[in-house]
Amino acid sequence: MKNKLFETLLPVALFVILGLVFNSNSVNALCKIENETLTIHNKTPGELLEGYTTPHDKYKNIIVTGALSTLDFMDLSVLSYKCESVNIFNVDVENIPPALFRGNSKLKSFIFPKNLKSIGAFSFSNCLNLETAILPNTLEKVGDCAFEDCIKLNLTLSSNVLLGEDAFNGCNNIHFSETQNNNNNNTTTNTPSKNIFSSIISFVYSFSLIK
Repeated sequence: MKNKLFETLLPVALFVILGLVFNSNSVNALCKIENETLTIHNKTPGELLEGYTTPHDKYKNIIVTGALSTLDFMDLSVLSYKCESVNIFNVDVENIPPALFRGNSKLKSFIFPKNLKSIGAFSFSNCLNLETAILPNTLEKVGDCAFEDCIKLNLTLSSNVLLGEDAFNGCNNIHFSETQNNNNNNTTTNTPSKNIFSSIISFVYSFSLIK
C-alpha cells in the first residue's frame, strides 16, 4: 500500500520540483541587480514584482522594460521610493497615472516612456530633489500640479504641450521652446493662469444655462 502511494505521489512531487526550478530560472531572467541598478523586464502587465525579493537598500537606480499596468506603476512607485533615478524609456505605455511618485525626496532623474502622451496630476509633486526629466516629443499633456514644488527641476518643454493648473508651480527653471508646428506669432503657450480663467468662464456659462 505504501509503495503504491509512493508511486502515485512521485510524479506529482517531480512536477512541483521542476516547476520551481523553471520559475527560478524565469525569475533570474526577469529581475537582476548589478552596479547598484535594479533591472526588470516585465513580459506580462501586472507581474512587475514576479521575482523581486531584494531589499530596497541594495540599489539606487531602476531600469524597467516591457509592459506596465496601473498596478505595476503602483509597485514601481514603492520600489523607487529610495532611488535616485528611474528609467522607463522602453516601457510601452502612453500615460503616467496620477500621484504615484509624489513626495519622493530621493529621486533625481526620471526618463519617461518613448511613446508617452500624458502625465497624471500630482505625479511628481514635492519631489524636491528631482533635477532631470527626459520627456519624449510625443508628450501632449501635463496634469494639474504634476511637478509642483520640484524646485530643482530644469526642463525645456514644447509650447504645444497642454498644461494643467499649477503643473509647474514653484519651479523656476522651466522653459518653453517653439516647435515646427509653431510658425507664427499668434501661437500661445497654455499656462496655468489661462486654464484657471477658462475654468471660471465655463462655470459662469454653465450656471447661466441652469437659470
